[in-house]
Amino acid sequence: MDDALSLPAIRNPSSGADLRARIDALNDEAWPIRFTDHGQAEMLAREALALAEAEGYGLGTALALRTLGAQRYYLRSDYDGALEMLQRALALLDESQEMRGRADVLNGIGYIQVRRGDHAEGVRLHLKALEIQKTTGDLSGQASSLTHLGNAAFMTGDYGLALEYHEASLMLREQADEQAGMAYSLANIGTIHYQQGDYARVLEYMSRALSIHSVSGDAQGVSVCLMNMGNTYARMGQYDRALDYLHQASEGLLSRGDHADRALSLHVIGEVHEQRGDALTALSYYRQSLDLSQRLGVRVYEPETMIRLGALLVRQGEARAGLRHLHEGLRVAEAQEARASVYEAHEALADAYEALGDTARALEHHRAFYAVWREVFGTETNLRIQNARIREEVRQTEREAGILREKNEALTRADEEKASLLEQLRIQAAELERQ
Repeated sequence: MDDALSLPAIRNPSSGADLRARIDALNDEAWPIRFTDHGQAEMLAREALALAEAEGYGLGTALALRTLGAQRYYLRSDYDGALEMLQRALALLDESQEMRGRADVLNGIGYIQVRRGDHAEGVRLHLKALEIQKTTGDLSGQASSLTHLGNAAFMTGDYGLALEYHEASLMLREQADEQAGMAYSLANIGTIHYQQGDYARVLEYMSRALSIHSVSGDAQGVSVCLMNMGNTYARMGQYDRALDYLHQASEGLLSRGDHADRALSLHVIGEVHEQRGDALTALSYYRQSLDLSQRLGVRVYEPETMIRLGALLVRQGEARAGLRHLHEGLRVAEAQEARASVYEAHEALADAYEALGDTARALEHHRAFYAVWREVFGTETNLRIQNARIREEVRQTEREAGILREKNEALTRADEEKASLLEQLRIQAAELERQ
């Protein structure tokens, strides 16, 4: 007997419809816990994959690859391995003309494309996934696709559109009482408020998200919230507190093997040291972050790190190396259509050339900076942000009013029950006195 087939035969000797039902059950159990209990999910998905491949069950194989591929890109930052799995899953779904799992696979491939800097292709795939989920009435799936679209918009600097997507996602998840998804939506909204400098609101949203992640045991979510809160405290000038949060986040990401987000955490730690005036330590963390991003092929973090590294090198008197990083950061940001990084690169180049006495080039980059900055923070964008904030405040007011109404109704019922009980006691006392 082929050793590769012996394990499935021993563990589940049934065949045909019963075996396929078993494979479906394994996949259905693995997918929802792919991030929160990744070890158990991987074990279930691998068993499903072995059984499905032995049975020649294409849908079962595709759904197992969906889970394993998602874990590869999200938990291990193995984009090549994940893409291979997800593309194979999509091909199997195409062969069987199956809709189940297709939107999840498309979102997975889209996520990888966005992280690698191909925002247009990533958005196309996320929109295709959303269309499928609307057709099938999958509210949870729609919320996930909206989150992916919000993240893609955020990375290109369209904060107004990003906020609208994340607000819509949060609303769907609240309707479904999907706690884990709500936490990610809350954290994403907090990140957008960070870009607007509303730090009190950032900490409010991140604290709510962190509480949910802690209860659910989502260590990945906990680390990301800690990192965002650390970054926020740094902007508020509370550097010691910021570094405490950031090192906790970085260590958590390292222990989980999430090297992509760890690259971001190293960048943020570098920023805090730069703000404290410790340029040498900041340069060390920027270089570690850039090296890790480049080794992983996670290009989404490269531009910002190159820009911070280049600008700091120029200020430290290493103009040639600094300008090289700044121009490369600008080139990569433009290729990714990451508008926020584009204007940051132009601003840093303008400052660098001005410091070097090259006023012509400084003026050129200053004009370019202002042109892109207006696109990102223009009137239309600000109006969309304001309107989205108003919508959220209205929903929050409605939620609070609903909670207050329920409490008042409960208190009223309790008072009525108490009054009824007192009346019964009064009647019984009167009867006893007559006896």
